[in-house]
Amino acid sequence: MKKAIYPALISVLLTGCMVKPDQDQIGPYPYGYTETLKSYVKKHYFDPYSMRDVAHSTPIQGHLYFKQGWLVCIEANAKNRMGAYTGLKRTLLLLNRGQVLASQDDSRICDDPQIKWVMWNEMDSSKT
Repeated sequence: MKKAIYPALISVLLTGCMVKPDQDQIGPYPYGYTETLKSYVKKHYFDPYSMRDVAHSTPIQGHLYFKQGWLVCIEANAKNRMGAYTGLKRTLLLLNRGQVLASQDDSRICDDPQIKWVMWNEMDSSKT
């Protein structure tokens, strides 16, 4: 009897953790999102002017940490505090109304083959 109850209980609990899409919370499409990304990079990367192989994804609706908005991935090879390049790293950002609400390094969402990547030459020091 207990073996039959546990799977049902777990599925009910997990269903309660799901976020239902709400257009009011998601907000409008972030048309000027590259400016928001640029502000984030300048604030959170150690040496944003030395970044190489920089790309970003196009926004898709989603949620992160129970907040809703638009998901955008950034991929870059940036320098650390020791001055060495760290290799390509991906960061997932949740945008909403011109702000970054949350971020997650090395998110599996950024590895999705359906993500559309755009080279970001403006932030790429090897291209300027």
